[in-house]
Amino acid sequence: MVLELLVLFNQLFNPSTESPVPAFEHASEIDRDLPPIPPTRSSGSNVEQLLDYLTHTLPDDFTLTALSEKFQLSERQILRLCHRHLGTSYMRFVQKQRITHSCRLLASSQLKIYEVMQASGFQSADYFNRLFKRHTGLTPSAYRKLLINKQ
Repeated sequence: MVLELLVLFNQLFNPSTESPVPAFEHASEIDRDLPPIPPTRSSGSNVEQLLDYLTHTLPDDFTLTALSEKFQLSERQILRLCHRHLGTSYMRFVQKQRITHSCRLLASSQLKIYEVMQASGFQSADYFNRLFKRHTGLTPSAYRKLLINKQ
């Protein structure tokens, strides 16, 4: 399950990669170097459910408090689990999920940019534009124009 999530995570963060196999092998090499996670109350189904939820759910309800209540894990446990199993901080993962969601919306809908921003869980247009450009290299409107020109 964790290895499948690493492959999915790699595909989200490296969409230009043709095959996830090299990154998958790299991730397994990293896992071998890490000490095993000692069994705790949070081990088991809650962890798998949390990771599955984070990778397959729309990013609008990714607050630490909501996740903590939903999966009966402390906020600190969630932060550590994300870093350990997803290879990045919780905030960076959520940002990437939201940007990926906004890219899908820009490509497949006629929503206005501010509607895409809100549907992706962002409150500030400046922050959305800055983060979108950091992750894609383009502003949201330039991204949409590029998609339209390709069709």
